Amino acid sequence: MVFFNGEGPRLHHLAFHTPEIANVIHGADAMASLGLAGAMDRAPGRHGIGNAFFVYFRDPDGHRVETFTSHYSVIDIDHEPTRWDLSIPGDRKSGAFPHRRNGLRGDRVRRRFRQSAIARCPSDNARRLSQGLLSGMKLGTRYVDGREAAIVMGSDGLARDLAQVAEFAGKGRIGSMLELVQAADRDKDLLNALDADAAPGFAVDQIDWAPPIPDPSMILNVPFNNKELMKRAHRDPGVPNFFLKPPSCLQGHTKPIVVDPDWGAVIPEPEVCAVIGKRAKRISDEDALDHIFGYLIHNDVTSHGLKFQLDSIAVSYDADMARPEFFQWRNRRGEDDTDAYFVYHTRSKGTDTFGPMGPWITTADEILDPDDLNVVGALNGEEFTRDRTSNYRFKIERCISEASRYFTLRPGDLLSFGTTGKGNEKFPRGRKSVLIGETQGEVSIEIAPLGRLENPIRPRKGGA
Repeated sequence: MVFFNGEGPRLHHLAFHTPEIANVIHGADAMASLGLAGAMDRAPGRHGIGNAFFVYFRDPDGHRVETFTSHYSVIDIDHEPTRWDLSIPGDRKSGAFPHRRNGLRGDRVRRRFRQSAIARCPSDNARRLSQGLLSGMKLGTRYVDGREAAIVMGSDGLARDLAQVAEFAGKGRIGSMLELVQAADRDKDLLNALDADAAPGFAVDQIDWAPPIPDPSMILNVPFNNKELMKRAHRDPGVPNFFLKPPSCLQGHTKPIVVDPDWGAVIPEPEVCAVIGKRAKRISDEDALDHIFGYLIHNDVTSHGLKFQLDSIAVSYDADMARPEFFQWRNRRGEDDTDAYFVYHTRSKGTDTFGPMGPWITTADEILDPDDLNVVGALNGEEFTRDRTSNYRFKIERCISEASRYFTLRPGDLLSFGTTGKGNEKFPRGRKSVLIGETQGEVSIEIAPLGRLENPIRPRKGGA
């Protein structure tokens, strides 16, 4: 059984399997040994950590669940409840909820924990405890009189204009998300200085949503990055593939996906997307996550009709021009098979409104493990896919490092890591069972703790 001293963030009911209770003990010991958290008898707020720390448990389906608990918890290992009440009072300003401005940055914590704590924590879950020690920010963009303006979520659930928040912090006027990401790369204490409650707030349901970063220099995407999808590949390429989408395809939360019914099979693709926070060129896998500013939800809308009708072409090479590397990615029907197939993901992926994103960017310090997030897609509230980023063929850090070999990634660039591969009884092929050009309603994607992206479907001859 777990009891609390009354301090901490407000949490909800979760179901856990008690064998994972050992992770609480391992994690607490490891953090205390690093000086990242106070011991049980120390005052809340030490090193900006307070008496709270992240723990992992398993839900009944075996998935990891992240939550805060307290060093003052009383743990009875012999008790085996199936449901624990973790609802306790508190907010972002209580001593038990670590506030961003109080201390260690996420990348510094990760490095210290990697170097010193892995050997002390036999559990993989406990090894990752330090990756969520800071309270994160949620940032977005709205339209105001036809102009784009950056916003930030306050601790009271109200949104604020980022420009006002930055001015109150003495950081000058920062009007756009791209400006913020670029400024945060130059000024490492910028985000620590921002108080999201410092300006007048307004209700989230009043927001006219724009894409969180409307003007990235690059939207890089990873296709077939799912173990389920890779089962059908002729050859596993061994490295991530990439394609580009134009910024003009971006669409905000609640804005329509416009589809011409003549475009054939048009499907949603629920994905996790990262915002690059600092310049990355030829970086290692281990350093890749330290280059991420935050994460958001991306619906990589794809028209297979446009892809194979207008974006593809097949050619047959003369024997003297047919080089071995032209065919190593597919199965050949014999030595005289010199056909090559070219698919250019341009109309099929980059048509206007085919890039819904948002509603929020969640800063990277709030994401404990981007390689184990739950991704749920629904059509009119009915789930059509549920998958996890742990099913990616290539981990997020691997995708970033591989991309940086060929592309210079700059602050504000977006990198989307691939879609879900699983379906259910009604939608056996998951996202491929949802033909949004032939249906009505709304597509939603939910990824905790990033939020929920919702976009209505709008059929229109000729598209947007």
